[in-house]
This record gives sequence, C-alpha cells and structure tokens, in this order.
Amino acid sequence: SDFRDAVFDFSLSDDQRRRRADEALAAIEAQQAGLEDVSSAAPFLLAAAEAEVAGMEEELLATGRYVGAAELAHLVEDWATLSGGTAAVEGGRSMRLRGTPEMATRLDQLTRSGRLRNVEAERYRTGFLNEEELHLTLDHELARTSQTADLLSARHPVVLGATLVPEQRAARFAHVAVTAAAPEVPEGTYVVVLSTATWGSIRPGQELWGEAVRLGDGKSEPAVVDLLLAALARGELENGRRVRPTGIEPHLESALNRMLTRHSAEETRRVGEATALLEARRLKLEDQYERAVGAMQRRLDTSQERKSHRGVRMFSRQIERTRANHRRTLDEIDAKPLPHITLLHLAVCVLEVGRAAV
Repeated sequence: SDFRDAVFDFSLSDDQRRRRADEALAAIEAQQAGLEDVSSAAPFLLAAAEAEVAGMEEELLATGRYVGAAELAHLVEDWATLSGGTAAVEGGRSMRLRGTPEMATRLDQLTRSGRLRNVEAERYRTGFLNEEELHLTLDHELARTSQTADLLSARHPVVLGATLVPEQRAARFAHVAVTAAAPEVPEGTYVVVLSTATWGSIRPGQELWGEAVRLGDGKSEPAVVDLLLAALARGELENGRRVRPTGIEPHLESALNRMLTRHSAEETRRVGEATALLEARRLKLEDQYERAVGAMQRRLDTSQERKSHRGVRMFSRQIERTRANHRRTLDEIDAKPLPHITLLHLAVCVLEVGRAAV
C-alpha cells in the first residue's frame, strides 16, 4: 500500500518518511470519511456512481437504489427552492446556483460537525451569504477543463448541505387507499398533489392546497382531496391494494398545472385585495391628518392673534411633528410588499378510492 511504501522507503530521510506516512494516513481517513458521509446521508441519497467512494458497490447492488448526477442536481434544486434560492440545470451538463444566507447556515452546521473542513465550505458559504451566482457541472470532462465549475458529486459541499434539509420539508410519495362513504366522491384511482401556500404582506397566512386528477379521463375531483385529508386526520389511510399504475406522469403534470393556475389566480386576487386595503388606509390617514393639522393650525392662528409666543412655538412644533409622523407612516405603507404566494409541494400520492362493503 502507499502507507507501507512510504514507511519502508529508506531512500527518504526520517522527516520525509514521516511526512509521506502522514499524507497516506490522511488520504485513507478522507476516503473512510467520504464513505461514512454518503452512507449516513438522507435515505434517498445512498450513493452515486460518480462519487468515486470505494466500498459502495455491494450496498448499491443489495438495495437496488442508485443516485447519479441528475438526481444530485434535483436534490440541490429542491434545497435551493426550499431556502429561497434558485437553481437551474442547463443542457444536462451544468447548473447555475444562487444561494441564500439560510443555505450558508447549513454549511456552517457541516463544518461544526466535522463533516466538512472550513477550506472546503468557505467558497460556497461566502457565495451563499452574498447571494452570488455559482456554477457547477454534472459532467466529468467539463469539470476537468473548466476553470470555474466544480463537479457535482456526493461529497460536494452543496450536496452535503442539501441532505440536511429537515425531513418534514421534503416532498414525499405514497400509494394509499381510502374508503368513501359519500356518493359524491367517485370511485377510482387518482393522482393527488398536496402543497402548502404561504404569503406575507398585510394579512399573512398559510393554507394547505390539494389537487386530485383521476387516472384515465384526467378529470379533476376536489372532493377527493377533502376525503384524503379527512382520512389522514382520522388515521384511516390504508396501503394501496392494487398494482401501482404506470404512466401517471401526464396526470401528475395536469395536477401540478392546476395547482399553478390556482396559485396565479389566488395571488392576483390577494394582490388586488392588498392594493385596495392599502389605498383605504392611505385615504383614512390623509383624512385624519387633515383634521388634526387643521385643528392645530386654528390654535396656532389664535395664538398669533393673541401674540402668545409660547403658544405659537408649541403649536408650530406640534404641526411639524404631525407632518413628519404622517410622512413616515405613508412611507411605511408604500414600502409594504404586495402578497407573494410561496408554494411548497409536500406530497404526491396515488390514491385508490373504494366503497365500503355492504
């Protein structure tokens, strides 16, 4: 081995042998650390052929799970979306990534836990903090020739950071069944998408949205979503009894498109409501301001008529303060952002709806 060759190479001085041995041990430890990192990552990130970490082949064959460059890219895209950043794969070979301070915090966690060295994480941590656009590649040859794009592998700091996303925030898939008592819920097999819609601005809030599309005819059935959530709340969901259907992608795409259509319509409605509410507040403030300043001005005029210098100074200062407060309040209203709905997909499931046996 390299370690044995370094130790027993008597052409080297003692210091050179010691240094070569330390380097060989460090390489062995790094290889073992890489294996442990990939093995202990999130369940869906078991390993990647591109990871070049020895010892994973048997486990891959035993479990039948494989994660390659494309899957790693999806993982990073999900992390960026959940954290308010952006990620886009171009031509299946490169990725543009713009991170956020929240993502930088994930890298800090990795360095504190010892899974990453500071020198490995610093470039990406700084880029995330400054929200700079970073470039990654999914192609070995491109990574070898590129001066700016690193290869996206299972040991990459960005991938390791993505594995720290809390499990409750990761989208899930299930194949479940439920019994419907109500006749308005048609029997059949459906693709259901569940998402959370969150918005801020004047009246912040959060809702759980769902879309259900029946396999076969592609018909939307809102009642199926209510049935699923009610069964989930009562603990009455069962495992799917039939063979999981194939070719569900068009129906899933239809459900996602319906979700996006709802997102657009709801956001437009809330923007209109917020605009009207802000304008109403502005008009009310203008009315209050005019009445308040009018009353102060009358008192000021009276003080001037009576030649009350103390009254003139007092009411003049009151008018100035009221004007300054009014301008500040109007600026705060103008600075209020209009509602922007953030959509986070929670789960996709194939749902079998059946009837109770009589």
